[in-house]
Amino acid sequence: MRLRLALGNFYYDCHLRYDNNWMKKNDTLFSLITQNYQAVNANGLGNFWSYYALGYIKAYEGNYGESVELFEESIRLNPDYPGSYYDLAHAFYYLDQKEKAIETAEKTLGLFSDSTRKADAARLIGNIYNELGQNEAAIAYYQKSDSIDPHHYLTTKNLLIQYLKIHHPQLDLTREAFFLLGPKNPTIYLDLSAIYIAENQTRSLIDFFEDQIGNYRNDIRVRANLYYYSGNLYLEFDEEKAAKNLTKARKLFARFVPEGNRIFEMIDRTLYKL
Repeated sequence: MRLRLALGNFYYDCHLRYDNNWMKKNDTLFSLITQNYQAVNANGLGNFWSYYALGYIKAYEGNYGESVELFEESIRLNPDYPGSYYDLAHAFYYLDQKEKAIETAEKTLGLFSDSTRKADAARLIGNIYNELGQNEAAIAYYQKSDSIDPHHYLTTKNLLIQYLKIHHPQLDLTREAFFLLGPKNPTIYLDLSAIYIAENQTRSLIDFFEDQIGNYRNDIRVRANLYYYSGNLYLEFDEEKAAKNLTKARKLFARFVPEGNRIFEMIDRTLYKL
């Protein structure tokens, strides 16, 4: 059985290190891990890790109900290992047992020493409270996550969404902080646009984008994006300004984007319709 335990540990470590990029793919690795750990557990020689790994595999495969019992046994054998609580909380979440998910995730906050995982747990609790419609509690846990691991993309985004709904005093600072995570990254602009459109605050975002243009006089990449995305937002209610900003964006993109890039086709098609 010691060999079985060692083999289970070896194959699970290979999965963690290489995921699906090792000589044996995940399906094969998971089968080998399961065979060895199940044999160990069946002989009463299992430990918290053998139960945790089996629970992890069940959750990875989407069998959250089966993973719960395995994670709970892992916790019984080692109540100080935070990973078991963390993954159990996610299993409860996907089983739509939100109160249990919150209670379990809370326990990880006092156990994790790793700031990234601790912040993830706080953000998970915030997400659950958000789904439950408890916005104040959601904000509190997003703020806790941000204090543990500052400037995380998802945490900052979630705080911005919450703050925009209630016009929180920290709204403007959070919007700027989110923007500064990647002012050259189109995903930032797309997410900001989706967030503000959903709350019918499009004009506010346009004002923000146009205010930023002066801050990036020497950065044509950022200015190109600012003109492009503000131009698209203008399409809803001011076609003249939309055309003006999209034209400026096109000229700036032409200075650093190769000819034939799809961005030019998109801009030209929009301008043709105006």
